[in-house]
Amino acid sequence: AGYVARDLDIAHYYIDVREAFHRLVIDPFRRDYARGRTPSPCVDCNTLFKFGLVWDFLEAHFGIRNLATGHYARIERGDRHISGKGDRALFQGAKKGSVPFLKRGEDHVRDQSYFLYGIPRDRLPCFYLPLGEMSKDEVRRLAKEAKLPVARRQDSMELCFAAEGDYRTALDAEPEKGPILDIDGNVIGEHEGIANYTVGQRKGVGVAAGKPMYVVKVSAGDNSVTIGPRECVETRVVRAEDVNVLIPDLAQAGQVLYGKIRSQGEPGKCLLTQADGHNIEVQFDDVQFAPAAGQRLVLYDDQDRVVVGGVIVDRRNKEC
Repeated sequence: AGYVARDLDIAHYYIDVREAFHRLVIDPFRRDYARGRTPSPCVDCNTLFKFGLVWDFLEAHFGIRNLATGHYARIERGDRHISGKGDRALFQGAKKGSVPFLKRGEDHVRDQSYFLYGIPRDRLPCFYLPLGEMSKDEVRRLAKEAKLPVARRQDSMELCFAAEGDYRTALDAEPEKGPILDIDGNVIGEHEGIANYTVGQRKGVGVAAGKPMYVVKVSAGDNSVTIGPRECVETRVVRAEDVNVLIPDLAQAGQVLYGKIRSQGEPGKCLLTQADGHNIEVQFDDVQFAPAAGQRLVLYDDQDRVVVGGVIVDRRNKEC
C-alpha cells in the first residue's frame, strides 16, 4: 500500500494494530477451532476490525467519516420504507433515492458482500465500493495502465495471518488425538486433533467404511469427531445467532429471501421462518450441504441486497 501511495503521489499513513488484530481476529479464530467450530476470520476482520475499531480511530483522530475499500461489492442508493425509530433517526433528511444498501458485486464470482454483511448499518451512508461494478480483469487493466506494480500481484485466497498457507499453522496449539465415532457413538478410529476437521469434510477422515463418509460433528467436550453418510450433513433448515440487520423491513418472519451458507455459489431461495433481531432461522427450498457452526448465514433479497446475516449454530440432522 505504501508503494502504491508513493507511485500515485498521495499521502499514506499507518497505525500499529497488531495487538487489536490478535484480540479481535486471531484469538477468536483459535478459540473457535478449539471448540470444534469453523470460524470466519475474514468476516470478523471486516466487522470488528476494519469497519469497527479502525474506522472509529480514523474518524476520531482524522475527522474522516467516509471510507472506500477495494472489496468486490456494491453500495446502491435507493428508496426504502422507514419502519422504526432507529431508521428515522438514521436516515432523517435523506433525499429520495439516497438510502444506502449493501449489494452483491456485479461480478458474482468475485463478490465479497458475504464477508461484509456485519458492517454497522449507520456506516452505510459513508461507505464506498468503487470496484463493485468491475471485474477483476478490468481492475488489473486499470492498474496496469496506471503503471502500478500490483497489477501483476497474485490473488489472495487464504488467511493473511497464516502466510497464505494452511490455517493449522495459525492455531498455535498441539493437536490432541481422540476418538472417531460413527453416528451411533461407536468408536471406529482415531483422529489427529479436532482442529483438523470441519463439518462436511470428506477428504482425510481416515476411516475406511466402504462408502463416502463425512464429518457430521466435531465435539470439543469429549474431543471426538463423528462421521456419517452424506445425508447426515444435509439439511434444509439453518439457524444463526448474533445477527446484523441491514434491511429491517425484510428481516421479518414470512419473507421469502435468498441465502448463502458459504461465500461461494449462488444464494438459494428460502423462507425466513424466525427472526427476532438476535437470531434467525430459514428453511431452504433445496437441501443445503454441511452448514457448519461458526460459519455465516447471509440473506439477500431478490435485488441482490444484503438483508441480514449471522453466525450459524449447530443443528444436527434429526434423521442422524
